[in-house]
Parts: sequence; structure tokens; C-alpha cells
Amino acid sequence: RCSHDDYSSVMRLAIDTSRYAMQLARYHKLAGPEGLLLLNFDELRSDPQALLQRSARFLGLDDFTFE
Repeated sequence: RCSHDDYSSVMRLAIDTSRYAMQLARYHKLAGPEGLLLLNFDELRSDPQALLQRSARFLGLDDFTFE
């Protein structure tokens, strides 16, 4: 089994060398930094309430309590 750091390194390499990075760059160019919200799965696992509140603010929704 690979460690979290090893997995993160492999995933970063895969993302950096994939079309994902190019597609994000295109969306960033079209929407600008304020029109693009990137979410992190680790943040979802560690603090889902904060991630959902950040998502709601990005979408212009009122904050809510996740239960």
C-alpha cells in the first residue's frame, strides 16, 4: 500500500501531465478566478461543513448547517 504522500505525488504528476490541467487553464481564462471554484477532496473529508459553506457562498446561496 502506498503512503498518502506517495499517492499525492503520483496524483500531482498525473494531473500536471494530463489534459485536466489544460482544461482548467481554459476554464480559468474564460471564467476568471472568480468564476471557478476548485474543491479538494481532503478538505471535504476533514471539514465538510466548511467546504459546503464555501461552495454555497460561491454559488450565491445563504449559508446553511450541514447535518
